[in-house]
Amino acid sequence: MDQNILLVGCGKMGGALLSGWLGRNVSPEAVTVVEPFDEGALNQQYGVTVVKNVSGLDNKFSPDVVVFAVKPQVMATIVPNYAKYVRAETVFLSIAAGQPISIFEKILGGHAAIVRSMPNTPAAVG
Repeated sequence: MDQNILLVGCGKMGGALLSGWLGRNVSPEAVTVVEPFDEGALNQQYGVTVVKNVSGLDNKFSPDVVVFAVKPQVMATIVPNYAKYVRAETVFLSIAAGQPISIFEKILGGHAAIVRSMPNTPAAVG
């Protein structure tokens, strides 16, 4: 069974990750994307759910994985919006360069499961 993945930001890197996941048989129904600049293209291209901001998510939505794929300089303003998803079963993954785990611990609390990774665009091909 697919986990619920919440992808926050779907620019070059987020798009490469999304493409790679779907190419590895992750179901489009398992992925929700928060992307303010999408004009429906992600839904048309990939069949994933797309919302413009966190307030567009259903109140009952409960992601298993939250992937932050936004620019490092906006991370401090974006991450607090997702603190409501901190629970034992949820993993938070950041691909932001130069943003240590301690930044996320400060914002999300010490009980959040936080991982950092440095992928590159070949992630799109797995």
